[in-house]
Amino acid sequence: MMKNAPGFDIFCACIGLGIDVSKASLELVGIENERVWRRELGNNESEIDALAQCLKTGRYQGKIVCESTGHYHLLLGLVFARYDLARMGRQVDRDALAGRPANMWRYFEMMP
Repeated sequence: MMKNAPGFDIFCACIGLGIDVSKASLELVGIENERVWRRELGNNESEIDALAQCLKTGRYQGKIVCESTGHYHLLLGLVFARYDLARMGRQVDRDALAGRPANMWRYFEMMP
């Protein structure tokens, strides 16, 4: 049974997050044991940043899956990319990046 999440912090305990992207909004769905949580947020920098900050401070360890929808997913990728540039610099060399497809998944190591 899917329940509406009261805030972003509930998603930190999830084993996986799916993000359905549209022009105006993002639908976040998280799986936690037997529960499925859902929350809608605006597809804008401030709301995406609030989600990313909450996942970072809550030490989220699961996977995040996002669909590629034309260009509407790019803001999500750009905001999430701010959160771990140092780790990426240690893990991935420049040549490896150059050989990857030119989409947001090129930089998947930076995702929280």
